[in-house]
Amino acid sequence: QAQLFFWRTPDQTDIKRHLRYGWSLLPTFLVGYVTMWGNYSILQAYHSSREVGLFGAAYQSMLGIISLNGILITILLPRLIAKNTESKDASRNFFNDIVPTLFCLWSLAIIALIAIIPSVFIVLFGKQFADSQSMLTILLAVIPTSILPHAYTVLLNIQQRLGSEFLYSFVGMLVSLTVSLSLIPLM
Repeated sequence: QAQLFFWRTPDQTDIKRHLRYGWSLLPTFLVGYVTMWGNYSILQAYHSSREVGLFGAAYQSMLGIISLNGILITILLPRLIAKNTESKDASRNFFNDIVPTLFCLWSLAIIALIAIIPSVFIVLFGKQFADSQSMLTILLAVIPTSILPHAYTVLLNIQQRLGSEFLYSFVGMLVSLTVSLSLIPLM
């Protein structure tokens, strides 16, 4: 009779291998956290709580749409792992063929969604958030390209290069906070 649940004590080699692979997940998470809350803090230093709240509604709506990209990781990563065991060229093919096609299809589909989001936003949040619509429209401009970091994360996962993901996230944080520090005081 087979056991459904079992506990196997990991050996030191397994622990070291997993730590070496996943070490960068925590600092990458922290970079994302600093990026998100850094923008809020910069905004709050120059504007009232009302403007921060209006921005927050628009920003969270944009993040909700961008989170749809996570579905792709769930679908693509297991397929890429399977293909990678069959062929050494699977990662290169993914980079050269799948990502550009995925980007084009995502962009076409999401542009239709972006066109209706401002109207749906007012229905969901109410007229008291009408002043958020212009901020939302600006934030929606980044959504078509948001697929690229998610698609390349799949590639970095398969290549066990999560440290690279941390570096890209860190550079993105620096750019984001620099742009915010440059533009928010001018608003």
